[in-house]
Amino acid sequence: MKKAYLAVFIVFSLVVLCLLGPARILRAQGKSSLSIMPLPAHAVLGEGEFPIDGNFGIALKGYKEPRLEKAQQRFLDTFSSSQWFG
Repeated sequence: MKKAYLAVFIVFSLVVLCLLGPARILRAQGKSSLSIMPLPAHAVLGEGEFPIDGNFGIALKGYKEPRLEKAQQRFLDTFSSSQWFG
């Protein structure tokens, strides 16, 4: 008798997971309408432009270390020498 209850429980659990699993995945994917990576902590969608000029910079807040600061400078050096900057 215990085996029958266990089998019913397993089947019921699998059915619930199959029905609710895809809904959770779709809901998680629909949270962001931005297709960027990494997703910023806060973003406001609007119309217009996002001009990047000579004043463009990166702010490091919180955790800092020399390796991270070197990566920041490397990115800015690469970005400023690219054809998109200017």
